[in-house]
Amino acid sequence: LTESSSSDSSLNDIKYVLNPIFDEEQIAQMDSNTKMSRAADGSMYMPGIVGLNNIKANDYCNVILQVDLKSDEYSEMITESPFLYLTCDLPPTPLFTDEFRENIIPQVNLYQLLSKFNGQSSKEYKTYKENFLKRFEITQLPPYLILYIKRFTKNTFFVEKNPTVVNFPVNEGEAQGEDDVRAGGEHSARRHTREGHLPGSCAAQTYTTVVRILTPEVKAKHKGKTTYELVGNIVHDGTPEKGTYRAHVLHKPTQQWYEMQDLHVTSVLSQMITLTEAYIQIYELKQD
Repeated sequence: LTESSSSDSSLNDIKYVLNPIFDEEQIAQMDSNTKMSRAADGSMYMPGIVGLNNIKANDYCNVILQVDLKSDEYSEMITESPFLYLTCDLPPTPLFTDEFRENIIPQVNLYQLLSKFNGQSSKEYKTYKENFLKRFEITQLPPYLILYIKRFTKNTFFVEKNPTVVNFPVNEGEAQGEDDVRAGGEHSARRHTREGHLPGSCAAQTYTTVVRILTPEVKAKHKGKTTYELVGNIVHDGTPEKGTYRAHVLHKPTQQWYEMQDLHVTSVLSQMITLTEAYIQIYELKQD
């Protein structure tokens, strides 16, 4: 900017973008903002919910950045925190068609996948030398739970994708209902499509609870704080060779879900998330 233009008030917006300055109060309110902003083209957007350009085929990286953009860490710091993600194994895809000779879209309840970590279920693993059984148990509940739904299997000839839809409860009441791992299964994708009924609000939460797969000792240690809220969901659409990725992110101040695919950002019903082929899910432990 020249000396004459530096005093031109019409350029204040440009100068602010070039060198933005935030005080402590503004930084503290970044995650609590509920007001929409207007872009240069006149369109409205929610600050912090932004799209990312897909250069050739980097959408697999974009969705990770978009899901992780809602972070409470504002100070510059580097920490190394070892972590484990829970690999959820899907049941095999059905080989047969239904009575209308159409391919069946298989469904499985989230609690059936999590039963792998109840300390009782065994899973067989094979190596070139031996076969052995493993049992998994969750002994401590972390602040965040990362579920990796294993959709892709690779054999000698090709990579195959499992299209099974994972059903999970869409409210806290369903998450804390029956103790049986099959509970909540009625809330399935097929039920939504058949009845055609969806609430008119996008501001809905998605919950799950791991209390059913914990031992009594672990339950007592956490004193009832076993409910997780879904805050991020990554979806893979299409075939393994030519598929695309999109992300669902919960905006906490408004409790509204947004779907982001490259530069496209739209609001979405939480019930629609349960109909997608979820690939990676991030849950946050509820403290209240």
